[in-house]
Amino acid sequence: MSDIIVNQTRGQLWKNRITRPFRFIGSRIDQRPFISFIILLILLTGAIVAGNYLRKPEEDTTQKTQTPKEVTLYAFDETPSIVVSAQVDKSGITKIVAASSGIVSDILVKEGQKVGKGQTLLRLSTNYSGGNIASVQRQIAQTNYQNTLDTFDKQKDVIAKQRDIAEKANTQTSELREITRMSADDTRSLVNENQSTLDSLNSQISQLTASNVDGANDAAIAQATQSRNTLEGALAQLKVGLRTADYQGNNEKAPAEIANTQKELTFRQLELQEKGLEVSRDIANLNLKLAQISESLMAPTAPFAGTVERVYVTKGQAIAPGTVLIQINGTVKSGTAVALVSKDIARQVSKIDSSTMMVGSHKEDVTPTYVSQEATDGALYSVNYIVPSDLLAELTDNDSVSVRIPLVTNDMNMFVPIDSLYQSGDTTYLFIANEHDGKMYAEEKEVKLGNMNGNYSEVVEGLNKNDKVIVNRNVVSGDEIYEKE
Repeated sequence: MSDIIVNQTRGQLWKNRITRPFRFIGSRIDQRPFISFIILLILLTGAIVAGNYLRKPEEDTTQKTQTPKEVTLYAFDETPSIVVSAQVDKSGITKIVAASSGIVSDILVKEGQKVGKGQTLLRLSTNYSGGNIASVQRQIAQTNYQNTLDTFDKQKDVIAKQRDIAEKANTQTSELREITRMSADDTRSLVNENQSTLDSLNSQISQLTASNVDGANDAAIAQATQSRNTLEGALAQLKVGLRTADYQGNNEKAPAEIANTQKELTFRQLELQEKGLEVSRDIANLNLKLAQISESLMAPTAPFAGTVERVYVTKGQAIAPGTVLIQINGTVKSGTAVALVSKDIARQVSKIDSSTMMVGSHKEDVTPTYVSQEATDGALYSVNYIVPSDLLAELTDNDSVSVRIPLVTNDMNMFVPIDSLYQSGDTTYLFIANEHDGKMYAEEKEVKLGNMNGNYSEVVEGLNKNDKVIVNRNVVSGDEIYEKE
């Protein structure tokens, strides 16, 4: 028991010795808190400074060696280019669409089947029982055309005979005028003879009258007068006939002109009739062709030889114009690619340097077949290419392909790759290769930019033609570099 008490006394003694300094410091802090805070702050600062000094690593006195960096250099004698997307128009693969409405009455092909050019693929009808209005119209047109052909030669013969009749009628009229002229000559002789007889009678009557004494010559005068009157009446009739014959037999008078005009009119009427007959034949032929075209719309055919890839319709299906019927993959394929570019780029497309067409990792050199001189799609211009056969197999119709197009620049323009440019605030700079003591180092140059052309930017200030621009972005000014082989 006494040992326990002794141990407690010793413990309390040691506790008092340990806590006495803390109690003293606490009482001092309570008496002067501001001075105590300043003293503690000074002690803490000194501890931090001492710790930093003790943790400072030893300086490396060995000399650092710089490893040259591999870079890609761009020289201004290289042709700048632009990468654009071109749309592929692949011929040899086509979708047959309905050009007329109707009902699918029969499908003559199936997927995978080989077809020849012009082979009928399916048939359409007007109703579900198979009736076809276009076919009936074609038969009507064909019958009409055949009838026109059958009667054409006969009608031509009729026209030719009518022309012969008109010719002969005119000849007959001419001959009748000649006969009339001959009759007029005979009548004129008779008139002259009768006129001489009449003159003789008049002379006789005058003599009888002069020598008539006491009516001795009255009977003779009366008889001579009667003969004269009769002769005058006959002479008057002969003169009328003569005038009529002269009029009818004269080629310059109206009867002759009427006959000639009638012949000309008949010939022209027959000519119009003949032309009308030919036109009727041609129109009948055109109507037949039109009916045949209308009928062919009801039986679509293959535009080229190939393989049926898919049949989109079923038997009995009602379709409208524009409905896709069948897709055919042709045995002979070709394709074009059209790239749309701005006006400035279209003016700079190189027609001498080859462009590069890229499909995945496959690349082919191509040359533009034509660069449009006017905008074709809105404000964009077209650059046309023929797709190489090696790439064509990897593309589908309306697919897209990347084309790297070289651009032609004048001597005043300098273009650099966009990847070589850096932007810092309002400043644009790049790095060039500067050779010194047989080594190359990266040198920073501030530049002023102009127009953008695809992956290249025009530099209008800050560079010379003999500068070589560093394309990589892993260098800083002063780095030793070497060109990538």
